[in-house]
Amino acid sequence: MQSSLLAGPDTSTYALKADAQESELLRILYTYNPWWTGKPIPDVKLKRFKRYDYQRLADQLDNQKIVAIVGPRQVGKTTLLYQLVQSLLHKTKPQNLMYLSLDDPYLNVTIGRTKQIFDIYSTSIAKRPLDELEETAYFF
Repeated sequence: MQSSLLAGPDTSTYALKADAQESELLRILYTYNPWWTGKPIPDVKLKRFKRYDYQRLADQLDNQKIVAIVGPRQVGKTTLLYQLVQSLLHKTKPQNLMYLSLDDPYLNVTIGRTKQIFDIYSTSIAKRPLDELEETAYFF
């Protein structure tokens, strides 16, 4: 009997690692989404001028379609998204907005990790399953 206890996996170690991983993901999400804690979007993320595509995208926000923004590095995609978030902060609760950088090396985004991130958002920020949200949630 004793040998089977020694040979089996320590489930408490796995649970601790999972909790630590979830805490780290949540910390990263809070870094990308300072409005969840009442902080403003850093000025470095916003520019004073709006790009041509800003109004086109702003007009699309409520049509419930997925819109992909693609382009070379350093052309202003992130700035554009943060500007859209800034405009939505005047219309909806901060918890209804989530920004996520898919190329963040610390997030190591995969399909499985994306599900985990949305699960964390659902339980820790929205406080309910995504399919039970009463207001529109915006994901950038």
